[in-house]
Amino acid sequence: MCWLGKIKILVILIILNKFSCGQEIQMFAIRQEDCNTKCTSGLISNVDKIFFNTTVKLKKDLQKNSIVRFEIMPKTSMEFKLLFSVDINSECTENKKTDNYYHCSKISEDAYNISIYSQVLPLFTEASIRGVIKHYNQTEMAGDEIKLPKIVEPTDVTGILTVNGNNITDEDACKFIIDKDVLRIDIEYVCMGQATPCLIEISSNDSTNIDVGENRAVFKRFLYQEITINVKIKYALCRLDLAYKHMECNVTKRGQSYQRITLIIVICTGILTLIVFLLTIYSCFKVIANQRKSALSAKEFAENPDELDPLNMKGNKNPPCWC
Repeated sequence: MCWLGKIKILVILIILNKFSCGQEIQMFAIRQEDCNTKCTSGLISNVDKIFFNTTVKLKKDLQKNSIVRFEIMPKTSMEFKLLFSVDINSECTENKKTDNYYHCSKISEDAYNISIYSQVLPLFTEASIRGVIKHYNQTEMAGDEIKLPKIVEPTDVTGILTVNGNNITDEDACKFIIDKDVLRIDIEYVCMGQATPCLIEISSNDSTNIDVGENRAVFKRFLYQEITINVKIKYALCRLDLAYKHMECNVTKRGQSYQRITLIIVICTGILTLIVFLLTIYSCFKVIANQRKSALSAKEFAENPDELDPLNMKGNKNPPCWC
């Protein structure tokens, strides 16, 4: 059972390290929903703000001679560097000299809560951050590290452009000719990046409509005539109001198809007009025929009343009873 004893000793050493001399520091993991951002994952450099909490426990006799250092180790580095520090004895007032904001409140006789609300910087991306309690006698105790999320620029984005199902590899020279028998243009853009969502806007110079999408947007137009339209695509991560990438596509529609469609329309219109004309003539003849028939019947009755009225219903005041 010797190994059980070693485990107990290890646990005791860990506990003593955390609570040595009545001190402890704990940083809580960063949650996306607590940050000031329009991203659902990742953060935008120099725009978004990051928020996290730290709890510090210190014995009363250590509070006057201690500071809390917040240190960061960038993803590309192997050592921690000072980010900023909080003097416990100065009651953790606002840091007005930098973009960082922190607030310290005393939650018990031996515990403080430090809330940190800072603008994100490029060096934050996937970096490690920790809190360190340091005393004036140069002794210190470091807490556990936490990881920061990806920090990106709005234009750190790539995408795939297709025109009528054809991949366009050279986005800087997007020119597309629509065949004479093709009546519709479909432009699709799919973008991706280290943060989400990727926002897209597609517009053209022949319409006021704007097609929008998250991560994917499709532009559809029916083109019946010979025309060249300019299609603009804007895209960025999380927001389009600050910085974005853009590209343009020139789409040319050949004119032969339009001439054929025009001929078909003219022929159909002529046939329809002829049908309406024939129906009108037929209706007129039918009305005239009915009028003639009615006039002829009236004339025959006037000339031969007895033949058309064999029972003399018109002149007999006492018509026969059929009872």
